[in-house]
Amino acid sequence: MRSILINHKIGLKWLRKYILFILILFAVDYSISYFLTEGLKKYYGFNTQPEILLIGHSHTMLGLNKNMIEAGLHCKVAKYAIEGVNVLDRLTMVNHFLHQKGNSVKIITYDVDAFFLTRGGLSKNSYQLFYPFMDDKYINEYIKLENKNKYEYLVKKFIKTSRFTDLNLNGSLRGYLRFYSNIKIGVIDTVAYKKKIENNDFAKITFDSDLQAKFEETLKIIQNAHITLVLVLIPTIDILNRMEPEKYEKAISLLEEYSRNNKNVYFINYNVEYANQHELFYDPIHLNPKGSKVITERLIKDLRKIFVISKE
Repeated sequence: MRSILINHKIGLKWLRKYILFILILFAVDYSISYFLTEGLKKYYGFNTQPEILLIGHSHTMLGLNKNMIEAGLHCKVAKYAIEGVNVLDRLTMVNHFLHQKGNSVKIITYDVDAFFLTRGGLSKNSYQLFYPFMDDKYINEYIKLENKNKYEYLVKKFIKTSRFTDLNLNGSLRGYLRFYSNIKIGVIDTVAYKKKIENNDFAKITFDSDLQAKFEETLKIIQNAHITLVLVLIPTIDILNRMEPEKYEKAISLLEEYSRNNKNVYFINYNVEYANQHELFYDPIHLNPKGSKVITERLIKDLRKIFVISKE
């Protein structure tokens, strides 16, 4: 009997240690996750009350300089841009940002191009990029809708550090360092790219009706919030733009139509002036630091005009 009691006490002792160990793990997991998430919030501007919100994917990440816009327009700017996000992702991003406490956004820039209604590519599993913010109800609902792997969802829900990828970690570090610059240094090799074109190795333009519906839903949400929307076509190289001319013109016409038919929606097409300036490009669809500076300076001038119009 005595040996049973001793064994029972030993068992309870180890159980307490095991529970304490689990609690410590969860505390460490929560603390690290909190630190990394706060860095991301700083990077995307959730800790500010911006007048201008830059929404987009890698075109905005590399093409628009947040600090330059703040200095040029003398207002706070948030840059919520994530590589590979599609129209559906960005609808979620708009909801996520605009429902933050103390929202002060007056103008949203939203990067577009001839591929804005094209599905696939990097955006296939892009919902995974939002795991760090899955405690937000809009993000959580979106992830539950997109993620078919319920086990993965539960792991991310309870083990918070598992939500982070190299991309998230990089963004968090940039947030703490307040580093927003484009570091894609170099100029596109047009000769090599033309050879790829000859081998039919280039992105194809498609028009997905579901994405178009989500894009139009995004327009309505922004309009209902009484926010001015600026659709910005950050340049893509002319070599690519010429490959499917009819589809390209259809995409541009759609964007022009959205601008004409919707109040407080503007479309700025920088391809017209800059697509043939190859020295501005890192690759066919992304700008290098020189290109980013040129386009940001031009956007500042155009936004200054829009600011005046929006206040009339």
